[in-house]
Amino acid sequence: MTNTNPFRPGSGISPPYFAGRNREIDIFRKKLDKSMNDDFIQHMAIVSGWGSGKTSLLLKFKEIARGINCPVLPVQLYSVMDTKDFVELFVNSASFVVPPSKWKKFSSAVSSLGINVMGTGVQVVKQASFFEPQTAFCHSLKNIWNNSHTQLIPVMIDDIQLITKKEQTLEILRNVFTWAANEGYKFMLVVSGTLDLFERFQEAHSPLTRFFEPLILNPLSSDEIRDAVLKPLENTSISFSDDVVEQIITLSEGNPFYIQLLASHAFEHARNNIVNLDDFKLSLISAINDVSARMFDNMFNKLCMNEKNVLRILYESDVPMRWGEVLEMAENSGIKRASARTSLKRLIDNELLKSVKPQKYEKQYTLRDVLFKEYLSAKLDKVSKVSKVSKV
Repeated sequence: MTNTNPFRPGSGISPPYFAGRNREIDIFRKKLDKSMNDDFIQHMAIVSGWGSGKTSLLLKFKEIARGINCPVLPVQLYSVMDTKDFVELFVNSASFVVPPSKWKKFSSAVSSLGINVMGTGVQVVKQASFFEPQTAFCHSLKNIWNNSHTQLIPVMIDDIQLITKKEQTLEILRNVFTWAANEGYKFMLVVSGTLDLFERFQEAHSPLTRFFEPLILNPLSSDEIRDAVLKPLENTSISFSDDVVEQIITLSEGNPFYIQLLASHAFEHARNNIVNLDDFKLSLISAINDVSARMFDNMFNKLCMNEKNVLRILYESDVPMRWGEVLEMAENSGIKRASARTSLKRLIDNELLKSVKPQKYEKQYTLRDVLFKEYLSAKLDKVSKVSKVSKV
């Protein structure tokens, strides 16, 4: 037994126990098997909000593929890039599947396409004066395939929303990987991105929707949250009371990052090898301070006063509100309607609010999550209050 904290609240970090996602893993296994043993390649996109475990799921997919001796080409986007930067990063990531003995030959072949190739300690000076992304990408895939002897190469691209001109890049990806499959180069494309990534392509007839088959990650269920909290504790001498586990279920709302955050801080507040509800209340303060420093403070401090006052309207409402209701209350509090409309849109675009769409009713809006509301309970006291108007 150890008392080392097993929880890992961090972006892109594998959890100590991988809870849930059985549906997504089953879909991936089936697509992987189909792509390996058939001429029809099945691609997929993992789509969800912040902290929902997209990166951890891709790492799990990578583990599954490598477990059947299928080499994976991972592409980790490091910043906002244009299409040319993306192609170069993709090609340099080929070092994961191209053997070192063949890298020099591969580098020489793709450098003539106008691509800077690193990875051997020496930069190959590009010779082409003109760079056409789609053509260069196609020839690069051909060279990657010809230099890596395998049955299938899963390509895993995390946070694809970081690329500028996403629509153009997604179209290029579709065109290039469709061409590769037709030529017998078997690359299975698996990408992850934020919820807005495929919003404009949601129509059933959209070629991009059909190609990527977006899969939305849902929050973890109550049972899955319990497993994520209790399983890692089995190798420690620390235990959480039942009401503490229920609090983590309620406050995390099934968000994997929040589960790790709350459990980690609760673990640090154990007394006599147990965390009870009083201990958890103390740990919640440090957990909110932690997530505030990581994210909430930066989001809140960028808001203008009108945006903070519109945010207060949603904070003070016990139920989600329709667009028109928010604007009406903002007007009643002294904010011009045009300014309220702009503020509401910015709050939504910056993910401080989320939309919900009850059956038979128009879309409504509420705060992004319960922890953010806990954060605002202290933060908004420092902001000039708007007049509280009863909803009609």
